[in-house]
Amino acid sequence: MLDLAEWQNSGITGLGNTEFIAKTLQANASDVEISLSAGVRTSITLGFTLGKTDIAAGPYMDLPRFNMTANQLATDDVGANCEENGDTDVKFKDAFQNLTHVQYNVGLAAGVKADVGLWRPSKGLLSTQIPVATQCLVWQSEGSTKQFAPATAVLESMMAPPPSSTAATTAGPSSTAKKSAAATLGCSSVAIMGITTTFLVFMLAMA
Repeated sequence: MLDLAEWQNSGITGLGNTEFIAKTLQANASDVEISLSAGVRTSITLGFTLGKTDIAAGPYMDLPRFNMTANQLATDDVGANCEENGDTDVKFKDAFQNLTHVQYNVGLAAGVKADVGLWRPSKGLLSTQIPVATQCLVWQSEGSTKQFAPATAVLESMMAPPPSSTAATTAGPSSTAKKSAAATLGCSSVAIMGITTTFLVFMLAMA
């Protein structure tokens, strides 16, 4: 809201319950540094002529302006989350010297501007930046696929322990246990057969 009579009563509201989901940046090259801004600006312009000079002036408002910036950060200075003292590893630093830090925000602004011939002064009255998403990416170039990937996920995969022979070790005792059980069952069968034979001999002797 822009109050032309009482500037102190002007304010910017909205986007409070809005959720933004950023997709992974896509590019065909690493070490990307870029800044993009796009938005819609509305204005109310009043024009008049003073002598031989045409003058146009009035308030304006950005509704809203979307901004995206991508810059490079050295892995010696930040962790895999693009923050100082973040999680990292020597192997990770050796594999990736730079991280691509991407920031998305929504900008809202209001002010007044004038067009007086070649002179075009403007005065910003309200301005705010609302962060909506950040990304910390690494450029993966192994194999035929070259693309950005979340740095934290890549770090986790590099620090994960290699596949071990736990399953094979576990299977070993199980096989041994099965053999022991089979041997025990065989011994039990032999014992039962021995008892049965002794009983038959005893019965025959009694007869």
